Amino acid sequence: MLTAVSLVPSVLRAVQVSSRLAIGALAVATVLMFPLAAPASAHTDLDSTMPSDGASVDEPVEEVTLTFTLPVTQLGEGLSLQGPDGAVPAEVSSRRDGLVWVAVPQQPLVAGAYAGEWTVAAKDGHPLSGEFSFTVEAESADEQTSTADDGEATTQASADAGAGSSSGSGTTSTTSSGENDGAYGAVTVLARLASAAALWGGLVAAGGLVFAAWVLTGRDRDDRPVILRVVRWSAALILLAVAIRIMARAVLLSQGDLAAALSAEAISTSLGGTTRWVLGLQAAGALLVVVGARRAASVVWVAAVGVLAIGAGHVLAGHSNTVEPRWIVLLADVAHLLAAAVWVGGLVMLGVLLRHRRRRGGRPARDGATPRGRARRHRTPPCGRTLRERVGSG
Repeated sequence: MLTAVSLVPSVLRAVQVSSRLAIGALAVATVLMFPLAAPASAHTDLDSTMPSDGASVDEPVEEVTLTFTLPVTQLGEGLSLQGPDGAVPAEVSSRRDGLVWVAVPQQPLVAGAYAGEWTVAAKDGHPLSGEFSFTVEAESADEQTSTADDGEATTQASADAGAGSSSGSGTTSTTSSGENDGAYGAVTVLARLASAAALWGGLVAAGGLVFAAWVLTGRDRDDRPVILRVVRWSAALILLAVAIRIMARAVLLSQGDLAAALSAEAISTSLGGTTRWVLGLQAAGALLVVVGARRAASVVWVAAVGVLAIGAGHVLAGHSNTVEPRWIVLLADVAHLLAAAVWVGGLVMLGVLLRHRRRRGGRPARDGATPRGRARRHRTPPCGRTLRERVGSG
C-alpha cells in the first residue's frame, strides 16, 4: 500500500528530471536568442567632436571633425554649420571607413558662435541626428592680416636666421604626426574594447542578480555567494573599463597625444556633453554593485540600484539620445537591455553554477555543509528530521 512517505522519493526524482529538462531548454533558448541580444553591444553614437561641444577656441578653426563609435553613412547634408552670418559653406567628407566625418569650411572660422547639426545612418539603418556648438575667440581675418603686416619684417628675419633649424623641425613634425596617427588607431581599438567590456560586464552583473534572486531558491540559496562573487567581479570590470574609456577619450580628442591620458585638463575636456553622465552613471552604478552584491538582504537593494544606474548610462548613450520619438526608443532600449541581461547573465551564471557544483560532485550544498544549513537542521523538529532522513535513505 502506498503511503505519503513512500511517494516522496518518486516525486523528488521527477522534480530532478524536470529541473534537468528546464536547464536544457534554457540552454537551447539562450543559443537561439543570443543573436537577438547581441545587437545591444552595437549601439552607434557620436563619440566626440573637434572642437568639442561647448568649447571655446582661441585659434581659427580650419576643419570640424565628428568621430562616431561605429562607421556611419551620410543622410542628406550629413553635417551643416551655422555661424554669426548664417550658413557656413563647407566640404564634407568621411575618413576611416565612415568612422570620422570632417567638414572643411571655405574660409577658416573666426570670432563668433557656431552651431553644427549632423544626420547620419547607422549600419543597421537607424537614423541618428544631433547638434553641437562651440565658440571661436580668434580675431577676424582683417585683424590677423593687419597684425601680420606689422610684424612681417620681424617674422622674415627670424625665418631667415633659423632656416636650417626650421627644416629639421619640419622632419621632426612629420615623424611626430605619423606616431600620433599610430597611437590614435591603437587607442581607438582600446576604447572600443573598454566600451564592450563595460556593456557585457553590466549584462552579466544584472543577469547574475536576477539569477540569484529568482533561480537560486530553497536549498539552492546556499550557492548564492558564488554567483554574487561573479557579480562583484563584473562590476569591478566596469569600473576598469570606464577608467580606460575616460583616458582613451582624452587621447583621441588630443589627436593621439598619449600624454593627454594623464592630463587633468584633457580629461575634463573629454567629459563634455552627455559623456559625463553616461560614464558617471556607469561608474557610480558599478561601485554600488561592488558594495551591495552581498548575501545580506539589507544591502542587496544597493546592488539593484547600481544595476539600474549602469543600465541608465547605457540607455543614455544609445539610440534614445538622438532618435525621435524618444520615449518609444527609450522603452525599446530598456527592454533590449533587460532581455540581454537575463539571457546573457543567466547563461554565464548557469555555467558558473554547474562548474561549482561539479567540483562538489554534482550536487547542491547539503544542509550540513553551510552555516545556513546547519541552522536549519538545528531548527528542524525531531519528527521532521526523522522523515527527512527516511526520504534521503529511500
